[in-house]
Amino acid sequence: MVEGFAPDRESKETATASQKLAINFLIRFYIVFKILKLYAENNELIQEQIELLYQDLQKLREAGAEVNFRIKRESIFFNQSRLKFSIVNYPIFKFLLEEFRKREIGQLTFAPELSKQELLKAAAVLCQKRTLADPFGEIVAELRKQDVSGVTVEKLEDSEKLPSQQKSSVRLFFLSILHLREISERNKENEKIKLNTTRRLIQSIFNHLVDNESFLMGLTNIKNHD
Repeated sequence: MVEGFAPDRESKETATASQKLAINFLIRFYIVFKILKLYAENNELIQEQIELLYQDLQKLREAGAEVNFRIKRESIFFNQSRLKFSIVNYPIFKFLLEEFRKREIGQLTFAPELSKQELLKAAAVLCQKRTLADPFGEIVAELRKQDVSGVTVEKLEDSEKLPSQQKSSVRLFFLSILHLREISERNKENEKIKLNTTRRLIQSIFNHLVDNESFLMGLTNIKNHD
């Protein structure tokens, strides 16, 4: 028992540390994203923040060779792990999620050989407002023009594009009701409850409440939903 416990605990601690590093990187990326809209690339503040962003990237590289962020439904994944954001940094997560979707970016990958200057060029390209019908194609072309090879993007799949907020909230509301019924039935039969599903639903409800509290709360007035 004891021999098998230590590696499992160690792997959990490593995963938690990677989560923190990835979230810190995205917070720093958010800061760079914002100030690049206000200042030129050679501005002292930009240079300072890019240096800090590059340092955060180096820490991620030390934790593992692969560094990529992927959009999947209402989540951001670091490599294969879903990032868990708190109420404090949720607005940053939501901002990045929406900005990636506007640009049709489904995955962002940072190569091991990426230099600090190349990182700055890539960030400058990614933060630009896109008005063309094909924002993703415009970004790819601009990265190529700037000779940026250490940062690559993959297009957001059609299946990952979310429905309207109201449709999504309605779907979540009824899924939650069905899950509550399932919990009740499993409890009566003394069967194991699916806690992972419960956690995901709670996180989704929280996300929707932050975005549109009045609409989701209004759904609770629905009666006789059968």
